[in-house]
Amino acid sequence: MQQLVKLHNAKMMYSQAEVKLVNQKPFFEQGTLTLLHQIELLGSVREACASMGISYSKGWSIIHDAEDGVGCRIVERQPGGKNGSTASASVQGKNGWNYLKSIKAGSGGRQREYLKKFFYRAIS
Repeated sequence: MQQLVKLHNAKMMYSQAEVKLVNQKPFFEQGTLTLLHQIELLGSVREACASMGISYSKGWSIIHDAEDGVGCRIVERQPGGKNGSTASASVQGKNGWNYLKSIKAGSGGRQREYLKKFFYRAIS
């Protein structure tokens, strides 16, 4: 029976890589992607943070660090009013998803090209 379990587990093996964008410290990583995804689903930074079990201030810290790192907004904000505030992932935020997915999918040799394409930022 143990041999069958080992064989079964060996067939289920796969590789998993963690990809981060880093300047002097990581600024765009899996937590950023998860937060962006939740913002896109829920339409609110506050609700996205609550769904992830992080504080609202921690969520904004993640957003601001990522935006400072990539040099553009990753979250579009619509201030509150009669109907309350809303938020969504910006085009660049969505491009961040695509960038990290492309790196995970094996296009690591073209990182600079993808950074320019997805974030519209000159990489020297």
